[in-house]
Amino acid sequence: MKRIAICLAAALFVLSCTCSGGSGKPADNPPVEPEVNTEEEPVIVEPEGFRIVAVDLGVSVKWANANIGASAPEEAGDYYAWGETQTKDKFDWESYRWCKGAPGAITRYNTDESYGRVDNLSVLKTGPDGDDVASIVLGGAWRMPTQKEWDELLAKCKWTRTEVGGMKGFLVEGAGNSIFIPAAGSRDGRRISHVGEDGFYWSSSLLTDDPNAAWSMHFGKYGTAETYMYHYRNYGQTIRPVMAE
Repeated sequence: MKRIAICLAAALFVLSCTCSGGSGKPADNPPVEPEVNTEEEPVIVEPEGFRIVAVDLGVSVKWANANIGASAPEEAGDYYAWGETQTKDKFDWESYRWCKGAPGAITRYNTDESYGRVDNLSVLKTGPDGDDVASIVLGGAWRMPTQKEWDELLAKCKWTRTEVGGMKGFLVEGAGNSIFIPAAGSRDGRRISHVGEDGFYWSSSLLTDDPNAAWSMHFGKYGTAETYMYHYRNYGQTIRPVMAE
């Protein structure tokens, strides 16, 4: 009996050493997971949203990749009367900012006294106190293109009719880069017309021979794009900004 008790005590001693990680072989335990700090806020990575950027087309100014108010290159964006910096629901002479309710009663940007008060301003002023909507909305070196800058884009870049995202328009290519200019139509009164057919884009240049109007770039369903006076200043048209560096 004494011998059996001694053997049993020895067996229990060996078993104790093995379980406690002593000189025996360690037990096969599952790995311990690292401690997680539950108080640390998770990092949320949001997808980068669309933004207007300047594209070098090999001309004197860089052109925006989309219209003011658009969230994609193929969107029309917002419509503005010439020299106004806010969108609105109705485009007519009564609501136009720079006249006294009728054509021929111009109060700003006028070179002919028969059209109203003369200030001899022929290009929209930029800056926070100006009347150039691209300069107001985007800031920095952004502004609306002049008539000459539209003419330069037409003359020096390749214009190809195409469709992007279901919107018809022109692909404009130069210096290995390109932009898409959609047929955004225009606004008259409360109506939006010619979307998907015509493009009407304001310049910052007054039509000095008829200060009721301003220069714009236009293209229709057929033919090429061109710059000419099409709308009076109270009409709503889209804006494609430029950046002058």
